[in-house]
Amino acid sequence: MKLKKISTIAVMTGMLLLAGCTSGGSTGGKSNGFNPSSAFNGGSNALSISFENNAPPASIKDQGIQPFSVRLLIKNEGEADIAENTAYVSLAGIDKSVYGLQESSKSIPQLNGFKVQGSNTIEGRTQFVLFSNLKYSGEVLGSTSEKLIANICYPYQTRASTNLCVSGDTSSYIDEDLKICDLEGDRKSANSGGPLAITNVKQYPSGTSKVDFQFDIVHKPAVATSTLYESGSIGPDCKINGNLPTSSEARAKQNIVRYTIDTGLSGLNCENTNTNTNSVTLYDNKYTVICSQDTSNQEEFEKPISITLDYEYFDRISTDLTIEHIQR
Repeated sequence: MKLKKISTIAVMTGMLLLAGCTSGGSTGGKSNGFNPSSAFNGGSNALSISFENNAPPASIKDQGIQPFSVRLLIKNEGEADIAENTAYVSLAGIDKSVYGLQESSKSIPQLNGFKVQGSNTIEGRTQFVLFSNLKYSGEVLGSTSEKLIANICYPYQTRASTNLCVSGDTSSYIDEDLKICDLEGDRKSANSGGPLAITNVKQYPSGTSKVDFQFDIVHKPAVATSTLYESGSIGPDCKINGNLPTSSEARAKQNIVRYTIDTGLSGLNCENTNTNTNSVTLYDNKYTVICSQDTSNQEEFEKPISITLDYEYFDRISTDLTIEHIQR
């Protein structure tokens, strides 16, 4: 009987050890199952713009005898929604009076972003902007070529999710078997589709009832002309606070983004502003934000938090127009 009792205890002990070996946390710290990657589709695209075939045509006649149109195709390939009358297309690079271009800037209709709904995906919306009845009223000798530019400008937003390990007493974090999550280490994160992203999220204890966390804001421009501007700085004509994009005044508004963080807890202090929001300037397409979260009187748990980036975006495409002289 005594031998049987010892064997039973040994079996139970082995089962407990096996359970302990198979229930450990994943790389980057213990987790309660938080999976930020399921929230968004991701990607680095926002609005795409292109000239429709033959609008404008490859060549036009001079002396105003050939009317033509410019038709632009705009698609929302990111996940932020664009409200009506907040995004614009403007034509540039040509003498507007010679082409009879009365209205060189037009608003873009509503453009909903890419959406993931369970197992279904909804593509981002596509819209058209039309500039019609253009004519080249001048006269050329033989033929010449001019570059037609289409600027696009719009507000955009990137949303990101990550998780924060919270504990009211960070100094007594010793028992590896009893802790729920790691107070120090890399954190998983996910981003909605857009040219800005949150990367490299880390957290670490700071004091007896405080945790610090940091993350990088990274700009991933698709092409060299893709430019980030401060939220609210772009006008209907795709000028920046009324100035041309090439001006020094416009360059002063470049690479500025506003972040807003929601932890659902009081006592959040980001970059010594005692707030959860701030406008920062990216250098070499990156900026690191450091925040401190008071965890006094909190139990130990892992909490999802959200980060929102607000900014305005400017891009352009171009095509060559060949103007041919017509003999009368």
